[in-house]
Amino acid sequence: FIECLPRNIINFGFIQFNQNGGLPALLRRMEEKDPAAFQRIFQGMNTDQLLAIPNLYDEPYKSMFQEAGAYPAFQEAQREQAIAGYMNPAINTLKEWGITDPVNEVSPVLLAQMFDTNVNFGVGGGSGIFDEAARRTGLHPPLSEAQAQELSNMIGEIRRERSEGKSYYNAMVNRTSTYMSENGEPSEFMQEF
Repeated sequence: FIECLPRNIINFGFIQFNQNGGLPALLRRMEEKDPAAFQRIFQGMNTDQLLAIPNLYDEPYKSMFQEAGAYPAFQEAQREQAIAGYMNPAINTLKEWGITDPVNEVSPVLLAQMFDTNVNFGVGGGSGIFDEAARRTGLHPPLSEAQAQELSNMIGEIRRERSEGKSYYNAMVNRTSTYMSENGEPSEFMQEF
């Protein structure tokens, strides 16, 4: 997946690693994982050279990213970077609240909400939204399942407030729902954690 945002900034990959956010770290991870494939796909360029290009959505760069996205080792690099850069901080935030097994304990929905909030607002922004939700609800650890749902709902409300009028909000909400199956259980993606 690759898309162009305003000011020629690209999003790339399954969680839309952004050129101003997680894309530089992802490209470095891809380059380390398989340097020969990186050089072949990106025609001899390294990460820093790629990031210096003003519009990566133009050809031939768009095609290069599409090829990189189809390459299994770079798909694995995306999963690794999503875990390291967004999921682990979400898990750590919940562990600070006494939730020792965030995938299976209390509310996997809350974990999915925290993960996607980190993806869309950055880890610092996600942590700030979590703290604000806790203040607004007055909740403190340990959380019951109902309290975890209340906290998750408040996180969603704060995200809506901060995203009001921004076109990416609906896509963001739709993507959050893909982390959970229709019956409310963690999706296959979430179970990898």
